[in-house]
Amino acid sequence: MSASHKYLKLVTVHERDRLLRTSTALCNSLGITDNINETNANIPILVKDTIKKNHKKTWNNKNQHGFITTHQQNTHDYNKQLSHSWLKRQGTISHTEGFICAIQEQETRTRSLISKREQPDNPSYDKKCRYCHNHTEDIFHLLCSCSHLSASLYLPVRHDEVAKTVYNAVISKHQKDHRYTLPYPVWSNEYIEIWWDTIIKTVPIVHHNKPDIVVWLKKENKCFIIDICVPLDENVHKQEKIKIDNYTLLKIGLSRLYPNYTYEVVPIVLGATGLVTNSLVNYMSNIFTKNETLEIIPKLQQKALIGSMRIIKSALSMKS
Repeated sequence: MSASHKYLKLVTVHERDRLLRTSTALCNSLGITDNINETNANIPILVKDTIKKNHKKTWNNKNQHGFITTHQQNTHDYNKQLSHSWLKRQGTISHTEGFICAIQEQETRTRSLISKREQPDNPSYDKKCRYCHNHTEDIFHLLCSCSHLSASLYLPVRHDEVAKTVYNAVISKHQKDHRYTLPYPVWSNEYIEIWWDTIIKTVPIVHHNKPDIVVWLKKENKCFIIDICVPLDENVHKQEKIKIDNYTLLKIGLSRLYPNYTYEVVPIVLGATGLVTNSLVNYMSNIFTKNETLEIIPKLQQKALIGSMRIIKSALSMKS
């Protein structure tokens, strides 16, 4: 063997030893206990997976940034795939996606965040909501809880947009050439009749008599009383129960007026920051097929999240 070949072989051995020492040190620092040697081809995969898991764990453990994700995962009936479907949905521009993520991580400039970041040593700084002046102005208060923003923002900007999507989806199911349209008080064809935001008079009169949508299936003799809500994620199941309880008396009243029909209350409730539950899938499956339901829910979620983004932007820019 020539001197040059001996030198190259020696360099290769030293390089291999150096790489093995580096890989061993890296794996030890990451807590990887697998047997590390020069023939272990899985080292890059192990390192990559471990780094991802550590990053996720660190992020979820953050009190602020991981708060919503942790609460979603701990929510009963949480549907992970549908709750994150908006991130994969086409048509969401990068600015919108970034702002929604900022909302989820509570990184919008509310008075609560200003007090924490910019005025930590100023006890006189007012953290109360600039509109209602009753509660601390954090992201959750502005999203769903401020009484002064309910009629001006929550209803037209988010709730109605989700309801319009449901309205058009019901029509499209029974009329294939249907194009998106603004709701009419009463819409009908030979298969269905839809009432939009209509006061229903029954005997005796019931208090909750104005559901968002009422769908009459003429041939099946079925009626669906649909009411939409986009609350905080933690209140999703509570609102589902409230909707069912509120419209039970209306269902009884309608059954007296139209005894040939069967009635079902369908609460469509999804979180303001994107939470989707399996119960939402089950309720919507009463009206749509399973495939149609899985196609419609991401559209509703996108409308809800964009509505939440517009609410926060408007609330932080309007004069109190």
